[in-house]
Amino acid sequence: MTQTRFIAAVLAGAVMVAGAASAETRADKMFQKMDSNGDGFIDRAEVAAAQAARFAASDTNGDGALSEEEMAAAQAKRQEKRAERLEKRRARMIERMDENGDGLIQKSEMPNRFADRMFKRMDADADGRISKAEMETARADLKKWRKSE
Repeated sequence: MTQTRFIAAVLAGAVMVAGAASAETRADKMFQKMDSNGDGFIDRAEVAAAQAARFAASDTNGDGALSEEEMAAAQAKRQEKRAERLEKRRARMIERMDENGDGLIQKSEMPNRFADRMFKRMDADADGRISKAEMETARADLKKWRKSE
């Protein structure tokens, strides 16, 4: 049972790492969609237009108001699209990582990207170990970076 949990955790981490690349693509697509005049910026009018379009799409009877049923239907549609994206992501992940072609990802086929990234970012002296000081420095750097955004 512990091995099953470990594999599930590793798979979840890999899905998150794989999702990071596709999340950037989704963000780019969303930006391009909202930047309706193509000037490289999103202004308030473009945000308002996107909100109005989403409202209109949800207002299936066109009465200018959203009922609980219309909101539930819109939410279900969004969840269905999300489920489709996740299904495609899982299929791509298996296709990319399944070295022996059995349609499954064995533990030996699972890359350790999380650990690789963690050590690249935190192991300042490259000794293959992360000290408490290195971890604290990395956390402080991350806080500074987040504040600068």
